[in-house]
Amino acid sequence: MPTSMDTMIAKSTGAVKSMEARLHGLVGVFKTLAEQHGEVSALMKRVKHHADKRADLWPVIRLELVSHEKGELREVYSVLRDLPETRALADHHEAEASELSALIDE
Repeated sequence: MPTSMDTMIAKSTGAVKSMEARLHGLVGVFKTLAEQHGEVSALMKRVKHHADKRADLWPVIRLELVSHEKGELREVYSVLRDLPETRALADHHEAEASELSALIDE
């Protein structure tokens, strides 16, 4: 279970990423994805610098990664797959998502 400090750092980093995304014109799902990237990145940095936190933070990181990836596939890549000019990008991402899923399960 993450400590309140871990949660505060993750949420703060996510909020900063969300604001940065908005400043770059990203809204909606893209702003949300940027925020989620910030949150999970902060948690992963906490684990990198505090190895003793791995057992507590990994379940949260895993849940966030899986949930985030499912959201991307559903909201972003399904639309990209419908367009001939971006279909290859969506297919490539889906292949990478399968690899990511396998690595997370390890």
